[in-house]
Amino acid sequence: MIASILGFLICLSGFLIDKNEEQSSDTFVNMTLKERSAKVFFEVANGLKLKELHQSVLFFILMGCMVPSFSDFLYYY
Repeated sequence: MIASILGFLICLSGFLIDKNEEQSSDTFVNMTLKERSAKVFFEVANGLKLKELHQSVLFFILMGCMVPSFSDFLYYY
């Protein structure tokens, strides 16, 4: 039920998207591979500057180091 509600919300957000976003995607499609890669890496670099993302990544790294799962043990044995 939760997955269906989430899917419905994603579908609804697609209907409510701004038309200007679609026009800018046309220029993205016409870019070369080098230009497109540079744009994507620039956007990822801007996203990595968010403090919330740093805290989330740190949480998952610490959780992975401190709380081993049984699949880790089964992998080595």
